[in-house]
Amino acid sequence: MWKLFIEYSDRSKCTITGKQPDISLELAWKCKMQYANGTGGKATYQRYPKSKYQAVSLDEKIEKLEEEGAE
Repeated sequence: MWKLFIEYSDRSKCTITGKQPDISLELAWKCKMQYANGTGGKATYQRYPKSKYQAVSLDEKIEKLEEEGAE
């Protein structure tokens, strides 16, 4: 399970939850473009359980997924 927390410049918030073990590269890009890109939103990705995975920015997660796909 994972969650994507988006906070906008007007301090409103949006949370997207996925039931898959990890977010796919395609879905990460789609969420970034649709929810966080043009709106000045700050997106934070959190994989669960929190005790095993640290929260990272969505941009960092996308970079990591792209690196894994290139291997």
